[in-house]
Amino acid sequence: MRKKVCDVCFAILILLFAVPAVLLFVPELFGIRPMVVLSGSMEPAYPVGSVVYVKPCDASCVREGDVISFYLSKDTVVTHRVVAKDEENRCFYTKGDANDQQDEGFVTYEALIGRAAARIPLLGYAVVMIKTAAGKGALLTVAAAVILARILNSNFLRNDEEGRREAQENRTR
Repeated sequence: MRKKVCDVCFAILILLFAVPAVLLFVPELFGIRPMVVLSGSMEPAYPVGSVVYVKPCDASCVREGDVISFYLSKDTVVTHRVVAKDEENRCFYTKGDANDQQDEGFVTYEALIGRAAARIPLLGYAVVMIKTAAGKGALLTVAAAVILARILNSNFLRNDEEGRREAQENRTR
């Protein structure tokens, strides 16, 4: 029973590491950038806590109605819907789906990161938690505890098995 519980915990731990790793790092191998939705400006299509996968594209490929990610400043990325495209001035006008007003100003073609290709709700909460010191500490502690339990459990099972064999041998003598 103890072995089964330990095996299940180990499998869950592997999933907790593997699934987010696959969902966050594998797309980057193909140039797709995962981004966490931190505000409700694009709800309900992109709820807070979602991960949006942004595929780089040329500004010429962007159409009115597309959801794009762009640099608002050096440190700030925004994901909003294109409401108009001005090819002459090489810019987009955007708006968050949940916002009443169009965004102030415009987005230059140079500020474009790419177009939203997919999203996974709630995954962003895990990403944000893992990025904190407390989240990393908790994840490492749980991982270490499960690995230690697995090692100890293997040793106990080996000792139990040896003890049973020894007892069996004593009974047969």
